Amino acid sequence: MSERSGGAQSRVESPDSGAHEGEVRVGELFHWLYRLFYSKVFGVLLILAFAAYAFVGSLVPQMSPEVHADASAHEHFLGELRPTLGPATNLLDALGLFHAFTSIGFLVVVTLLALSIIACTTHRIPELRDRVHRPRTHVAPRFFDRARYRAVVHTSASTDRALSQVRGVLSAKKWRLLEDPRDPERAVFADRFAWSGIGTVLAHTAFVLILIAFVVSSFLSVDENLDIPVGGSVEVGHDSGLTVSAVAFTDTYTPEGQAADYVSELSVTKGGTEVAHQEVRVNSPLVVDGFRFHQASFGHAVDLRATDASGRALYEGTVPLTNTTEDRSDVYGFMPLGQTGKTLVVATAASGQGMSTIPPGSALFEIHADTQSGPVASKQVTQGNSVEMEGITVTFQREREYTGITLRNDPGAPIMWVASVLLVGGTCITFLLQYRRLWVRVDEDDDGTRVVRLGSVSRLDVTFERIFSGLVRQVEAALPDTGGQARVDLTPDTDEEEPHGTR
Repeated sequence: MSERSGGAQSRVESPDSGAHEGEVRVGELFHWLYRLFYSKVFGVLLILAFAAYAFVGSLVPQMSPEVHADASAHEHFLGELRPTLGPATNLLDALGLFHAFTSIGFLVVVTLLALSIIACTTHRIPELRDRVHRPRTHVAPRFFDRARYRAVVHTSASTDRALSQVRGVLSAKKWRLLEDPRDPERAVFADRFAWSGIGTVLAHTAFVLILIAFVVSSFLSVDENLDIPVGGSVEVGHDSGLTVSAVAFTDTYTPEGQAADYVSELSVTKGGTEVAHQEVRVNSPLVVDGFRFHQASFGHAVDLRATDASGRALYEGTVPLTNTTEDRSDVYGFMPLGQTGKTLVVATAASGQGMSTIPPGSALFEIHADTQSGPVASKQVTQGNSVEMEGITVTFQREREYTGITLRNDPGAPIMWVASVLLVGGTCITFLLQYRRLWVRVDEDDDGTRVVRLGSVSRLDVTFERIFSGLVRQVEAALPDTGGQARVDLTPDTDEEEPHGTR
């Protein structure tokens, strides 16, 4: 508080009188975060973190969502890796690196990277808008001595005529012409593709959509195998209400015995009504309600029935023999036996293998306490007969073929397609329709002639060098009495690339 000469008192108050000492206003915090997110250093760090997750995700074995959700299967997955990774197994699991693309850390990195891209884009929008509506039309005279691309053409034409001829040359080449409001009689500004900044916005939008598509695909996509017995059916699941049946399967071979083609005839029903029927190959999938059915494999299966001591059915159906023993002599499959907690393993001799201990027309059945332990009982049985083990009766009904179908549904794919179109379009606009600027000024020389000066600040660019040199030659040809001695200089006198002066 101070006193004026007249005795009046004045009070000086802080402009931030609404905030207490030590408090940070919401607006200040927002602007600080905004500056952080459009920081190039922060963006590069996020890109490196994203690349690290991508590298680890491609290098470290990844568990499926089903395995990750099942505690027993999860532990079995880790147990198989411990002999190789040792103590690092638990650390990698704690960090979520065995399911890297659905881990919390990855989601944080993707979210921050998307926000950084959005912040960088919004930060540039005012500059891109000014290119179109408020370009820098005026430059100081010394700019023409320091610009990266500059040229001088001497002519006997008047100032008005010289400027008019230059305008004509630029207009013929589709340059936009704007007057210099501070010196309209001597100077003119020209540019091309001022709107091309939209390419940056489109490309950045594409990057954000790619990140969104990546997350959507990681969490919501379906990519699993359906082993369908020929003549049988399985439910698709995933709340689709679909059931897929293998009506027939055909495989053909080359004279050398290699598979030439294999095709499944599939029928898909919903609520008991057939909604699709098609022959399916590897690259000719059947598509229903966003689900794609691809031909993937084929093999043998066993029809069986398992009952407990009371005659209650524990399982009745087909077990595809999708696995092969280490010596490749047998093929086998397994099936949980209801609520008993036990697992039934069934094996037969592999096709064309004479080293198997299982005779043709027979199957080996094993009872396991769980999916990880060895058998507690095992017996062979011929087709059409039954065998009793551990209070469980298993009937070997028959052998048949199965077809392996890959089921896919990726809700992130449409987003990725949109992003791809935006990325290609934005990249083409950015690199093929680059923003070009040119300033022109006509001055009087000491001998009474006119000097036409041209200058541009485009970055070092071989393509623009040709464009600029061509414009200078055309200006020289359009002006009288130039003497054919136009001087073109493509080397800047300083490191400055932006002109000084007002808009």
